[in-house]
Amino acid sequence: MCNDQEDGHTGDSAPTQVETEDEVEYSEEFAAMILEQEAEGCFQEIDVDEMLALLDRMIIEAQNIGQKLH
Repeated sequence: MCNDQEDGHTGDSAPTQVETEDEVEYSEEFAAMILEQEAEGCFQEIDVDEMLALLDRMIIEAQNIGQKLH
């Protein structure tokens, strides 16, 4: 393998297409699961900031429980 290939370059001068956030790819199984949940009305979109805040609270709670056990 040459150094260009190790760096991810194939040696051709064709421009590389970069995937953007709008072009997210899912597995067929995952996409089917989302569509099924959406069709059944049980798919719930979650705000990223709310999810991170919830995870922070859960981590703090778990740390507090762990400290009480020691």
